[in-house]
Formats: sequence, structure tokens, C-alpha cells
Amino acid sequence: WILVAAAVAGDERDRLLPSLSLAVAAGVGACALGRWLVGQGARSPTGLLARGTSSSPAHAAIVAGAIAVLAVAPSALGHGAALRGPGFSAAAWTQAALRDAPARALVLVRSDDLASGARYAQLVSGLRPDVTVLLRSRGRDASRDRLVERHLWRRAVLWEPGDDPPPASVAEGVPLWTLSPAPSPSPLAVPLVRRIDDLLGADADPEARRLRADALRHLGERFVERGDDAHAAPLFDLALAARPDDEAARARLAELWARRGLAP
Repeated sequence: WILVAAAVAGDERDRLLPSLSLAVAAGVGACALGRWLVGQGARSPTGLLARGTSSSPAHAAIVAGAIAVLAVAPSALGHGAALRGPGFSAAAWTQAALRDAPARALVLVRSDDLASGARYAQLVSGLRPDVTVLLRSRGRDASRDRLVERHLWRRAVLWEPGDDPPPASVAEGVPLWTLSPAPSPSPLAVPLVRRIDDLLGADADPEARRLRADALRHLGERFVERGDDAHAAPLFDLALAARPDDEAARARLAELWARRGLAP
């Protein structure tokens, strides 16, 4: 299973060795199965599988292994996109989180997906080993806040938007926000939305839709906190367009309409 996971994740270069290993493993397995079947046939009353020269059992097993390698290798190497299945486009999100980070950045992530994806990219692809990725706990965490306070003046501290408030001012970005010791000016919404589109494209996969909706909703919430309802409402609309069952975005949008004295 480790080989399967490695063969269907990452880029083409990362999948080369695991895919070849899968093909060889299939060949070895088929070879062993062939030898076992030949042995069973030799011990059978009729001995049908053992007829021929004395080298035929070995030849049969080798042929079976070769056929297995030839059958598996093209599929593993040439059809990786089909094997990866839904959600692979979200890998661009993880790679961007690492690639765009400043040197020696500390990245505090909330989701297990981004934490495991970033660590895989660092270990397997060698992408940005200088970046430290830590999975933060839910809600307020005094030790985490002290960690941020200690590092905020030494290096860049990045924050994955989540269900917990950041312990410092932030400069909104995609896919990560940057913590700042001083308040940052309000960002322009359009470039951030375009950045989301650039990373996730028009993928209709549920994972891509979830990432898009979450990013748009979190940006909308930040504009609400800044008192900018005019820019927040379209972001919640876009979040619902990406994921109609996003109840959090629906509730935020209803709150905005209620403040205006209107029905959504």
C-alpha cells in the first residue's frame, strides 16, 4: 500500500520509482504464483501442468512474471492521472503553500490534509525543506500563542485559515495568511479570488470545491471583521456557488442581509 500511495501522488518524477517498483512486485508475485501452480500440477494425478521438458516450469513462471510487468508498468506510468482519481488537483494548493513561503518560514496549519500533504512534498519531492510545518490544535492555545510571539519577530509565520482566530494581525493571502505584529491594510478581493482560480482551476472535484469554498468564506469573514460588508457578501456568494451545502457561508450571508434589514 505504501508503493501504491507513492505511485499515485506527486508529480511524474516522484511516481517513477514507486511505479516501477509496483510493476516489478507484480512480476515477482506472478512468477511465484506460476511456480506454485506448476508445482501443484506436477503433483496432480494427471500431471498436466508438468508435461514437457524439465525446464518448462521455470520458463512458465518467468513468462508469467514478464507478462505481469508488461501489463502493470504502462498503467502505472502512463495513466497516473486516472489512478490518482478525484482530489489530485488539490495538490497544487499544498505545493503553493510551501513554494510561496519565505525562507525558513514557520507554517501553522489547521487541516490534516495540508499538514500531511506538505510533509509528503518535503520528504518525497524535496520541496522547501527549510520550511517548518506544524499542525495546530483547535481553539485557543496558550503554548501556540507563545510560539507565535517568540518567532514573529525572527521569521515569517504563516497561518492556514481555520475555525480558530489567529493570535496576531494578518495579511490575507492564498492559500496562507501571513501573521504580522502590526495591523495590515485591507487587501483587494479580486486578486485573491483570481489566485484561488489559478490554483484550483475549474475542477468540479468535491475536494477542490471544498478548498475553494473554505478559502472564499474565510476571506469573506475577514472582510466582515474589517467592517467591509460590501466586499464580504460577494465572497460568500462565490463560496456557496462552489459548494451549495456550505452552511457556514450561508449563515454569514444571512447575517449580512439581516444587518441591512433585507431578506436574502
